[in-house]
Amino acid sequence: MEILADDTERLRAEWDLERRLAELETLHAVALAGIESNSLDGLIEKVTSIIGEKLYPDDFGIAFLDEETCILNMHPSAHTQAGVHFPPMPLDHGIMGAVARGRIPRRVGNVRTDPDYLEIDPAVCSELCVPLIIGDHLIGVINTVSSHPGAYSVADERLLVAVAGELGIAIEKVRLYEAE
Repeated sequence: MEILADDTERLRAEWDLERRLAELETLHAVALAGIESNSLDGLIEKVTSIIGEKLYPDDFGIAFLDEETCILNMHPSAHTQAGVHFPPMPLDHGIMGAVARGRIPRRVGNVRTDPDYLEIDPAVCSELCVPLIIGDHLIGVINTVSSHPGAYSVADERLLVAVAGELGIAIEKVRLYEAE
């Protein structure tokens, strides 16, 4: 029995190490995209591709806030399951709207139990959403959903918060570049 426990611990440690390596590679890739990108659309497309391929293959996207209308609009580069389209989301609707209003990340293991959840895709079971902020200014949210219940961990939330920080810096750099 002791050998089995040792193997289990070793496998768990290997999985944790692989996960941390994937997280570091992802953060590095996002930072590199920020350095290399000279357009906002190019940056968002690249980051969406990186995150969607490496971490959250179900549905992943970045929605930007239209300050005039108070509506979140999903960037066209969002990775979504076939046929699913994220409609414009008013700030007073859905988990994305709640995250934008409160500026606090939200990890929901079962969306059916969340009063803010707005069903867009009946296959969705869990959601992770973090605000995208530059300085004190909310510019949007990063959102991922999964067809698996409890798909996101505290580590996923921390990683997506870190990605949002890197992305905020990159967006600010690109906006300054475009302004010149």
